[in-house]
Amino acid sequence: MVDSVKDRPRDLDLNTASVFNDATSLMAKDLRKKPDLWSAQDSQTKLLNNLEEAKDTEVSDPVLRVAKMAEGMAQEEVERKRLEESNAEIQKLNAELEGQALIDHLTGMPNMRYFDSQIEKDVALADRDGLPLGLAMIDLNNFKGVNDTYGHQAGDETLRIVGQAIASVMRETDFLARYGGDELVLIMPLLKNKEEFFGDEETYQHTLGDKSIFLRINEKIGELIISSRDKFPSDFKWDPGLEVGGVPIYLSAGIGILEKSKDHHNLPELQKKLLADADMEMYKFKKQRDSNRKS
Repeated sequence: MVDSVKDRPRDLDLNTASVFNDATSLMAKDLRKKPDLWSAQDSQTKLLNNLEEAKDTEVSDPVLRVAKMAEGMAQEEVERKRLEESNAEIQKLNAELEGQALIDHLTGMPNMRYFDSQIEKDVALADRDGLPLGLAMIDLNNFKGVNDTYGHQAGDETLRIVGQAIASVMRETDFLARYGGDELVLIMPLLKNKEEFFGDEETYQHTLGDKSIFLRINEKIGELIISSRDKFPSDFKWDPGLEVGGVPIYLSAGIGILEKSKDHHNLPELQKKLLADADMEMYKFKKQRDSNRKS
């Protein structure tokens, strides 16, 4: 049997087309009609067997040699296709694994690895073009109280709902990720200052009465909890005072604004400062809210 292209006979002093015609004429009628006769391995094998076992027909040596060559070619083609299919499957699995590695499985949001890649690109782009860039750090105060009072299932669902609420009001250019634990991070290109996110510090509305992003997030959380009653205990609610079933839980948020760089090679420091500013503002917000509650 011919195993590869290099083993094919080079000394055939005959018309190849004529030899192939002679070979195929010896095949069974159904095989002669198959359009893939010279590409399917099973057809080549049947052809060769038919030729070798022919009792009432004189089969010339060149015809057998061509038939064996054809079988070898068919086997090579089958192996090539099998290798292509295997490689395609491997690439598909790698892509799926890569995608899974970038997603937080509890919330379905991008994870820290994904965020690190995205913030690096956004900071570089904003700094290069001189565009504003805002970043919000958001967390759930006393989230542990929900887990302790109602169980981790309610806590996990609350975290998922907060993510859904933020995603429902953010713009297409924004990017939301789970930063870790009960902290989320929202990248907001073109955000100039924290007032655009919070509005007035007392009402969380803008001058013309429009609801701020922060207020719309809180209202959306309440809507989603109401529509998901079957996933929460009966006394679990997100009320206007931002208390869940007597457990004081509420969103804290802080905004960091990108500063224009004088050194375009020091973008990592800009990125760190953006995150640090947002984190510091979030804790200032939390401290102020706690102070208001006590008063």
